[in-house]
Amino acid sequence: MKYKVLIVDDEPLILKSLQTSIHWSGMDCEVIGTAEDGEEALELMQSELPDILLTDISMPGMNGIELLEQISRWPERPEVIILSGYSDFEYARKGLQYRVFDYILKPIDPLELEKCIHSMIAWFQEKEQVRHSTMKQQLYDAMMGSGFDSSKFHSTAMYRAAVILADDSSGLHLVQGEGMATPEGLRRFVYATSKRYAVVVFYIESEKAGFAEWTAAELQYLGSLLGDDKLIAAGSVVSGLAELAESYEEAVGILDLLQTLNSAETSQHRVWTMQEVDQSLSSRKTPAKQIGAALAYMNEHYREDLAIDQVAKHVAMSTSHLSALLKQMTGSTFLEHMTEMRIHQACMLLSGTNMKTYEIANQVGYTDQRYFSQVFKRKMNMTPSEYRAGFSRNADV
Repeated sequence: MKYKVLIVDDEPLILKSLQTSIHWSGMDCEVIGTAEDGEEALELMQSELPDILLTDISMPGMNGIELLEQISRWPERPEVIILSGYSDFEYARKGLQYRVFDYILKPIDPLELEKCIHSMIAWFQEKEQVRHSTMKQQLYDAMMGSGFDSSKFHSTAMYRAAVILADDSSGLHLVQGEGMATPEGLRRFVYATSKRYAVVVFYIESEKAGFAEWTAAELQYLGSLLGDDKLIAAGSVVSGLAELAESYEEAVGILDLLQTLNSAETSQHRVWTMQEVDQSLSSRKTPAKQIGAALAYMNEHYREDLAIDQVAKHVAMSTSHLSALLKQMTGSTFLEHMTEMRIHQACMLLSGTNMKTYEIANQVGYTDQRYFSQVFKRKMNMTPSEYRAGFSRNADV
């Protein structure tokens, strides 16, 4: 990203020198404007907020200290470097109470200023990494329905979750650019939950009409990287952090429904939404619709002690007929589907939360922790604790 810089000084020669003698582009910076006093600087900042403010202290009209006092009340403000002459050094020290990043004495040494800018950018990047990690964990907690603090997110924010049926190599493409904002402000967070699945969450701070189209384009781009043999299921766009779990569960449900389609049908789309799945199922015979409805119901209720006769009743079929059709159309039994859903969710919780094993077992529909661990090991070839430890080691690499 380009860091925006505003320079404020009442001496035109200094303004010109600071624009030309500093290698701004080499530091990923762009001078967006200059001002000769505090009032002019305030006017510029109200139209475009810079990331970095370089300001003189002694200026006619509104001086540098008064400018700092004004912006100190803003919820978001630039980082400040004071440019100070020897005569107003004590005056400059007063500016430190307004949390300036640094101050540099005049005459300005370009190398000293560049060194200061480099330090500021390194601090920006470190702060962004912390913000990114915190935001990623909070989004994950919201997606899993566990404790999260919605006050950390804008009330007008929009979200969308997608699930990708992928392999190990897919994550290498997905992680590129993670968390970085597009020019529209769209951010992407990726969670590689197992060897087969990856989850993508899109986030934008304020409601924008193009969010659905932007996220669809991003998923199409990811699909082009992954190849045509991968399935991407996109949940609906939601406007509240508490609803992110619904978008995620819808995406998981879409993947389940796609199992009722053959390869020729699934190749029709690179990215699937519920509307597209419904359209494909509606063109097929009734059994396909019933199996689709059964899988959707199972996805909604897998956390419960769900039996096949309950599902059969929901889709108005006999238990034996549902069992036979499920195996015939998807290649898996009712128990295999339930196990797949529960273990997939368990992997998500093991990789992204600090929940204890018995808590995860209860969360995904197992009342007996020992039995859950046995099923998990049979499915994943390792215990839950081994999976969590292995995921943590891979995340540190």
